Amino acid sequence: MNIFVGSLPFSIDEADLRESFEVYGSVSTVKII
Repeated sequence: MNIFVGSLPFSIDEADLRESFEVYGSVSTVKII
């Protein structure tokens, strides 16, 4: 499953996103573009 999350601060990194979403289940990949 892919999820698009917009309007994130430029200071966020992949570890921050992973930590935020892992409370809902396992996260296999995080990619910031």
